[in-house]
Order: sequence, then C-alpha cells, then structure tokens
Amino acid sequence: MKRFAGDSPWPDFSFWHSGATTSTMHDARALSQAGSKNGCVYADYQSEGRGRLEGRAWLSEPDASLLCTIWTETADDLASVAPLLSGAALLCAIEDLLAENVSRPGTLLPGQSLLSIKWPNDILWNRQKLAGILCERSGSTVFAGIGLNLGQSAFPGAYRTKPVSFLQAYGFIPQRRRILEYILARLWSFYSRQADWHAVVSANLAFKDMPVTFKAGLADSKETRCDGILRGLNRNGALLIQTASGMQNFYSGEITPVTEHSGD
Repeated sequence: MKRFAGDSPWPDFSFWHSGATTSTMHDARALSQAGSKNGCVYADYQSEGRGRLEGRAWLSEPDASLLCTIWTETADDLASVAPLLSGAALLCAIEDLLAENVSRPGTLLPGQSLLSIKWPNDILWNRQKLAGILCERSGSTVFAGIGLNLGQSAFPGAYRTKPVSFLQAYGFIPQRRRILEYILARLWSFYSRQADWHAVVSANLAFKDMPVTFKAGLADSKETRCDGILRGLNRNGALLIQTASGMQNFYSGEITPVTEHSGD
C-alpha cells in the first residue's frame, strides 16, 4: 500500500492506493488505528469485499471497479445516516462527472442520468445496480466503503439485482482518482452542512410512490414483512411506507418493488 498526494477539504487527510488487498475497509481501519484521522484508500482488486447484510459479497475483477473506503471524523447525527449521506454524495459525484464529460458523443446530461438511490445503500442506474455502499463506525469515525462498477462488459452469474457498469450505462470508463475527487467534495458539502443530503436522497429515491415489500434483514427472511406504498424517508433515515393500517417507519431491512416479486 502506497501513499499518494491529493486534494481534500478535510484537514489531516491522507490518500492511499493498494494494488491488491483483502478489503479496503480492513485497510482503512488499520490506517485509522495507526493515527490517520481522515483519509481514503482504494484498491485495484480486493478478495474479501462484502455487502451490508451477512452473506453478501462484493465481487469484482481486477481494475474493473472503484473499490475504496473513506474514513472521516463525523458528528453523531450525521454518522447515523452515513449510508444514505454517502449514497447522495456518490450520486452527485457521478452527475458531476457526467457534466464534465458532456461533450462525449452519446453522454447523457446529469438530469438524464437515470440514477436513483435504493434505500438504504445502493446506487441504481435504470433499476440496475451500479454501486453499493457499506458504512461502519468506530467511535467518532465513520468508514464508508464504496464499490462502483466501472469497466465490466458483462456480469456472469445470477444476481439478486441485475448489475451494470459505468461503461455499459454511459459508454466510457472514468479515472478512479477523478471520481474520488468528486466524491470527497460532495461528502464534505454534506458533512459540513453546506448541502442537504436528505433533499438529494428524497429527490432520487428509487421506487418512491410505488408499491413495495419491506422485509427485515435478508430479502428472503421470514421475519417482519410489510406491503405498502413507499412515500419517502424522514431526516433520521427511516423509510416511510404507507400501509393499510397507516404510515410506518422502518430503520433496517430491505425493500423490493412489488413488480419484481409478483410471482412469489
């Protein structure tokens, strides 16, 4: 793992790169424990990437994705909504990148990006999974792990949500360090309260005003299940679902559009 120079709005911020690692989350935690207060590490390949829920893995071939973890000291009220705040930052960063590349033939304008945020931690393009986010906390430090598909031309195998790459969606492969710059700028705007993460998520919430099923834990769990209309989320990050018995709030679990499991 090597340190490199970069620009960041955070003080005491360090940048790191690894050719191959088990997990950038592991690396970030080690760097934080070694005294690096704020920073980011990205890798060309990681062998043990994982998702938010137990049993979920994040798989990527070498050099095909942005695989990174960003760690920052964060206020308590924002640390509790870190996955959604990070999702808002990533969505805005992608749109910033599209605006920068608008002269490319066939590139969509940011308003035409087809991006959405699937509560609580995925970025979708046209309902296909473009990126996933895993956030963890240690004391006042939040670790935001990001996996963004970039250069894949195909995704062999079966997936719960069909994946898609930046190349497939937008026709080009952006530089990873350039994306990181945009992500950090957007994260800073939300963490410093110069911009409102809740407004971004609310405006880009996947399946809003559509019938959905909520399940606690894994999507195939036999635990709490709720059917209703997704109406949005509150400022604490809770999902708001209108059910036959009234509006209900949910803080942890998974949603599926009714159209995607109508054959269950």
